[in-house]
Amino acid sequence: MLCSSTVCVSCEESDQVKRFVARDGCTEDHAKQRIKAQMPLEKKRQLSDLVIDTGGSKDDCIESAKQVAGVYKKKGFLSWIFR
Repeated sequence: MLCSSTVCVSCEESDQVKRFVARDGCTEDHAKQRIKAQMPLEKKRQLSDLVIDTGGSKDDCIESAKQVAGVYKKKGFLSWIFR
């Protein structure tokens, strides 16, 4: 097994396109084509053990990430981070 757990970091497609364009400096059409070439986000969410939704506020995103980190801390993963 390659990994024991997966985390999906997701947002609405419109946000994903905006972020892609800002990061890579490409056109919206190019960003949409690249996104469509990937596994659908809903399928990624279904297959993941945990999901971090980055579509809300920055504080909401941070809280969601802390919750995910807390799950892994309880499982004994990431112990090097929580020393």
